[in-house]
Amino acid sequence: MKKIFLLFVLVLFSSTLSAQFISNGKQLASVGIGGSSGTTLIGGMWEIGVGDKVGIGQFGVGVLGGLYFTKGDNVLGIGGQGNYHFDLNAPRWDLYAGLNFIAVLAGGGGSDLGFQFGGRYAVQNNISILVQIGGGGFSNFFAGVSFGL
Repeated sequence: MKKIFLLFVLVLFSSTLSAQFISNGKQLASVGIGGSSGTTLIGGMWEIGVGDKVGIGQFGVGVLGGLYFTKGDNVLGIGGQGNYHFDLNAPRWDLYAGLNFIAVLAGGGGSDLGFQFGGRYAVQNNISILVQIGGGGFSNFFAGVSFGL
């Protein structure tokens, strides 16, 4: 009987869960760790949905940045991002792809353009787990937690 009750509670909870899909004016903030070859990143991202749905998804734009730790210099980088969030009609998932630009403010300077593919899995109404992979720019790998604002 306890197992049936627990199963009922889990099904009820999961059916009321809503993902953090980007929509016009909706904001997401993320924090986490990542890196590239020889570099560790502690960083964050903020994104807001812009405009109406286009095709099978929604656009979001925002800022990102963090501290990059290397064997030589430790640097601070900030930049911007633009993502396209795919509407998969899956209430817990938010999959996206986009471009980012990062500028190094100290420790050597420079800038880089990159791309990313990522996804969020909602564990509560306004909290999700984030995993992102990419090339150049912000980071080749990033994992963390996102919060709906």
